[in-house]
Amino acid sequence: MFGKCDQLAASVFTESIRIRGGLKPRTLSVFVASTGKGKSTALVHFGRMAVLQAQKVMHITLELEECDIVDKYDSCFTGVKIAELETEAGKVREIFEKKFTKYADSLRIVEKSEYSLSPSELTTYLSLLQREGKWFPDVLIVDYADLMTGGRGFKVGGSDRRHELNHIYTWLHRIAKDFNLIVVTATQANRGSINKKTLTLVDIAEDISKAWVSDHIFCISQEEHELRDNKCRVFIAKNRGGAAFAEVTFMQDLSRATFAVMSSAVSSRIVPVEEIAGVSMGSVEDEGGVTI
Repeated sequence: MFGKCDQLAASVFTESIRIRGGLKPRTLSVFVASTGKGKSTALVHFGRMAVLQAQKVMHITLELEECDIVDKYDSCFTGVKIAELETEAGKVREIFEKKFTKYADSLRIVEKSEYSLSPSELTTYLSLLQREGKWFPDVLIVDYADLMTGGRGFKVGGSDRRHELNHIYTWLHRIAKDFNLIVVTATQANRGSINKKTLTLVDIAEDISKAWVSDHIFCISQEEHELRDNKCRVFIAKNRGGAAFAEVTFMQDLSRATFAVMSSAVSSRIVPVEEIAGVSMGSVEDEGGVTI
């Protein structure tokens, strides 16, 4: 069951951008962004790319309602604007029947209330699916981990939230290893990041230990003029087994829930350490090279 998923081409931005040939099973990857900068859309984009690479995807949403996530997937798969999905229902159905029938059982969306899902409950659920042997994901998307609860021993809104988040992210990494999954989630950036040009590891809200546990950290950055021009940047702040400090700039079409548009406008660069305030060389030591 678990041997099926080899490296997933990490088309986090476009199909031409790879993280050393792809994200591997048994890894935890995290998107970091300020409020309203597209964390959920980035996760949907990743889910779509995984499905198109013949992977089974489970998308757990703790923030948006299931119908909103479904609309995002419908829009990014078909190219029909989210606002027009209802009026263009026939067109949407026709596109799915013509192009995506073979992926019919590749995506499952699970809605849970905020702070209602603990890592131990998620482990139990995955174990049940494994025992049933009918359907099991290759990729697990959690939208997003900060809205999970640590479970027994932790109180919602308690003063030990930092320890709770460390517990959640550590356990998610354990789930990735125990079930041979590619686990992808997102986390909020702190308030001080709102006016920063480029987000980095130090902008992760609540607890920086999220970064130490994770294998890949993708920071979503977008200034006001970029927002107006439908441009976005992703800074690879951590890349276990490869080089960090690569930044990719690309076009977006959020009206179609498309986090990254395939176009010749995609560009990339290696960001000099001294260009990023608050980050020392020690934060990226022992990271190898990025393949783009």
